Amino acid sequence: MHYPRPHVHSLKSSKFWKELSAVCDTSSWRKRALFIPFLVGDDALDFLLFSADDDSMKVTSDIINAWSELAAHVAAIMHADQTVRNLEVTEHYIKELGHDLASSVQAIISKVRNIRLGHVTGTLATTKLAEAEAEIMSIYRSSDTMGITVDPMYNIRDGSDFSIIDVVDTVIRLCESEAAERHITLEREVDLSKPVLWGDCKAIESALTQYVMNAIKYSRGSSKIDIRARCEAQGRIQVSVSNVGISITEKFAAKMWDFGERGREALELHVNGSGIGLFTVQKIVRAHGGTVGHLATGSKGQRNTFSFLIPRRDLLRKESCFR
Repeated sequence: MHYPRPHVHSLKSSKFWKELSAVCDTSSWRKRALFIPFLVGDDALDFLLFSADDDSMKVTSDIINAWSELAAHVAAIMHADQTVRNLEVTEHYIKELGHDLASSVQAIISKVRNIRLGHVTGTLATTKLAEAEAEIMSIYRSSDTMGITVDPMYNIRDGSDFSIIDVVDTVIRLCESEAAERHITLEREVDLSKPVLWGDCKAIESALTQYVMNAIKYSRGSSKIDIRARCEAQGRIQVSVSNVGISITEKFAAKMWDFGERGREALELHVNGSGIGLFTVQKIVRAHGGTVGHLATGSKGQRNTFSFLIPRRDLLRKESCFR
C-alpha cells in the first residue's frame, strides 16, 4: 500500500461541488479544500477538509504523518475485514461442496446396491452403472476444481492436446440427468473445422460444467439451454452457454467474476451457491490465455449467455513458451 501526498485543490469545477450546489446554496461556502488521499489495495480513499479561499493553507509534515498513520490503521482494518469475508465465503463453499459430495456418494451407493441385490438388471443396470460412473467423475472433478479455486498461483501444469467437442459432449453427459429433473433440454451446436486445443482438459471441462450447472440452477423449468462451440478470428475458439433465467443487473455484472459475489435475485430465490464458480471459471480461462464474457438480451425473461474465448492449440503452446 502507498499514500499519495496531501494536496490543496479547488472544488469549483469538481463533480462533488456541482452536485452539492444543485441541492443547496453554496455561494458563500469556502471553495478550496485539503485532500488527504491514500490507497488500500485497489480501494482509493479521499479525506476532504474544507478550508479558506485564500492561499494560507499549508501541507505540513505533521499533517502528512498524522494522516499516514490513520491510513495505516484503516488499511489494516480493511485487510482484516476482507480476510474474514474471504474465510466466510470459503467456509460456505466447503460446506456446500461437502453436501454435494455426500449426496453423490449416497446416490452411487444406492445404484450399486440395487444392482448387487438384483433389483436392477439388464439394460437398466448398465444405465445405472453409467450414472454411477458419471457421479464418481463429478466427485473427482469437484475436488480437483477446489484445488484450482484455492491455488493463488494456478497455471497449466501438464498441458496436452484435446478436442473441445469431446469436452462439450462430456459435460452434457455429466449434466443431463440434473437437467432432466427440471425438464430442461441441453442442445449442442458445434461449428469447428479445427477443434483441438492445448491445455488442462479437466480444468476446461470444470469451467464449462460450472456454466451449464449455473444455467440449470437459474433456468425456468421446461426450457432449453444452448451450448455452442465455434471458431473465432485469430485462431481462437468460443464456447458459450445460453439460457432464459434470472435478471443480472449491470451493477452485479461488473463484479460477478469476483470472489464470493452473488446477485440479489439469486439470494432472494435462495438458490444454493457461494459466489466462487464464476471466479474459478475466470481463473481457469485466463490460465489458458483466454477471456470470459457475459451478454444479457431480451425483455420477457432475460437471456443470459456466458462464454469463454481461448486460443487453439498452436497459438497457446507458442504463447506458453514465453511465460
